[in-house]
Amino acid sequence: MKGLIASVVTALSLTALAPGGERGGEFRQSEVAAGAAWFLHLDLVQLKSGKIGEQLMAEIDEDAERKIRAFKRMISFNPFEDLDAVTLYGTAAGPESAVALVRGVFDVPHLTDLVTAADGHEATEHAGKVIHGWSDANTPAGRLFGCLVSDRQIVLGPDVEVLKAAVDTVAGGGDSLADTGALGAPAGGAPPIVSAAAGLSALADLDIESAFVQQMRSLYLAAGESEGKVFARVVVEVDDERTPKLMAKMLAGVLAFGEASDKLPEGAADAVAIEVEAGKLSASGEMDLDLLLEMMQGLKEITETF
Repeated sequence: MKGLIASVVTALSLTALAPGGERGGEFRQSEVAAGAAWFLHLDLVQLKSGKIGEQLMAEIDEDAERKIRAFKRMISFNPFEDLDAVTLYGTAAGPESAVALVRGVFDVPHLTDLVTAADGHEATEHAGKVIHGWSDANTPAGRLFGCLVSDRQIVLGPDVEVLKAAVDTVAGGGDSLADTGALGAPAGGAPPIVSAAAGLSALADLDIESAFVQQMRSLYLAAGESEGKVFARVVVEVDDERTPKLMAKMLAGVLAFGEASDKLPEGAADAVAIEVEAGKLSASGEMDLDLLLEMMQGLKEITETF
């Protein structure tokens, strides 16, 4: 999977910003194929507009900033400015079924010229769109495929048949998560910057040693920023009613232990709301960014203790 991500990053470096139009980075269930077993989404518009984005940009030193400017001059691309959203999803755990949906604004002629000049380039037509393929050592079969669905969106993946199905879904011609309701986000709440979900029962080839994780049917994670505060949400679904109750007790115990041992800041346990329904555990919290970073470091220390 790391190799595929590297390939996606390389392919994104072929993009260029062009002016005009409203830009949004929200997760779109209607663009993810119905058979997806997992997804990971990053809303870069939300990220760049809040405190988290400001802090990330503040961490970039002058040398790195000069390199980014030089990078942009060479290939007309700056990921901090030019990308709006990236969604990764797959129908299985391995990289073979993975697809990347990338939203931004692209210089179509420049992008086409660069792709057609790539090693091993071939082009085929599907549903009125051109699918480009080129050699890439980072993918399982040594090939990466891409399709410019519109001047604001490209689809990338290592399997051409999977990519065709993804193109159909984005274009509205295939069933999507919006049709099935699978891997759905909980209703309500502010839109997250990053969200992820997995139907663990569908990932039979995923090597999970933890008996605790093996009991989960699905897992949903989300984090973002609202009114100057950072929020996080976790929803776990299982096949029985007893397990969520045990999970809730375990989570409450870890938070209480962390606060009592001064590994977590005062009030951390009360900042997390835990709810249990039939077959489901939900946990959510909202706090200042500095407090969240301190809490994450404390939880890391606690897990290392056990």
